[in-house]
Amino acid sequence: MIFLAFALSLVLLLITALHVYWGLGGIWPGQDAASCARAVVGFRGVDDMPTPFASFAVAACLCLATLWP
Repeated sequence: MIFLAFALSLVLLLITALHVYWGLGGIWPGQDAASCARAVVGFRGVDDMPTPFASFAVAACLCLATLWP
């Protein structure tokens, strides 16, 4: 059970780090902001990534969720 908790925490921390990266202006998995937005957001017609505030807010929530397991 401890292993499962650590594995879940690790996955949540990796997703948190990815949201912080996007909040700082990272463009992976695209070549520019528009291609990254199309790959990440998942809606048609999206050309801009969400605001840094939104990315950091999601990262904060994920960080808090990491404490749960």
